[in-house]
Amino acid sequence: MVKRYRLIFSVFLIVLIFVCLTGCSVTNNHSPAAVARKQVNTILKCIQENDADTLKSLFTPDIQKKPELDEQIHSFLNFIDGEIVSYSQPFGERGGGEYRYGETVYQELYGSISNIQTDTGKNYRITHNAIFINKKNPDNLGVYYMRIQDVDLVESDSGNPEDREIEIYYPSD
Repeated sequence: MVKRYRLIFSVFLIVLIFVCLTGCSVTNNHSPAAVARKQVNTILKCIQENDADTLKSLFTPDIQKKPELDEQIHSFLNFIDGEIVSYSQPFGERGGGEYRYGETVYQELYGSISNIQTDTGKNYRITHNAIFINKKNPDNLGVYYMRIQDVDLVESDSGNPEDREIEIYYPSD
């Protein structure tokens, strides 16, 4: 009788451990940091492939309707001089948020990729911010800020400011 209870308890414990470990990996794939890393990787891929449509789809639906966005995206995609040959691992984290009665009602995220090297010897950095949770407007999730910088010009504070960086920014709601 005792062996039977030990067997049942052991099976239950193994199943519980399996469920816990599986749940952790699923949650981690949908964390704000993971989503931010995925978005900034997509931004980099869009630059490499000159893919304006995919880049536009990352923005919130409200921003996608802005008539000037297509021209801004074109400038953004053409900012880098040369072909990308290397870059650092993407970084992502949860940004600011708003919480009420223990519930997240608004959450932002932040992502970046540094040390983007081109075959022309240039060094760039990409950053972005996005809305991850928005209980007031749940259909309006996505990127609202995107910037690419020529790191050498930014750090030396030289040249024309318009040559240092391009940003696409629409205040989040």
